[in-house]
Amino acid sequence: MIFARLAPVDYHRFHYPDQGKTVDSDRIGGRLWTINWRALQNKPDILFGNERHVQILETRHFGRLGCAEIGAMTAGRVVQSHPLDKPFKRGDEKGYFAFGGSAIVVFGEPGAWRPCRDILKNTADGIETFLQLGELVAET
Repeated sequence: MIFARLAPVDYHRFHYPDQGKTVDSDRIGGRLWTINWRALQNKPDILFGNERHVQILETRHFGRLGCAEIGAMTAGRVVQSHPLDKPFKRGDEKGYFAFGGSAIVVFGEPGAWRPCRDILKNTADGIETFLQLGELVAET
């Protein structure tokens, strides 16, 4: 699983990690709570309370991925800009958050991929890893 938390100053568009197609999709509404690090530590179920857009992606290199885009306080609008019924390529824009802090969670099949070593090390050390578009996040 990879959890990416965005701050208001971040790039709020999200992109497909690989070539593939969407096989299932759902939108789950909810109250909009902040997802800053302190809130995440004090309210462990906070991500289950916010609005979520959830898709199952069938990808060429990573197998099936579960993607959840989570709208949070000041970012209650998650926009899927790519048609869910159309195939996608790695790097295609998937959608965007209207404004503010938001998060994306990606779940993968066991053994199909793993987060990069620097992300695993930083996570074990309690450090957030800052990423930019195009940086390697996981490997097969």
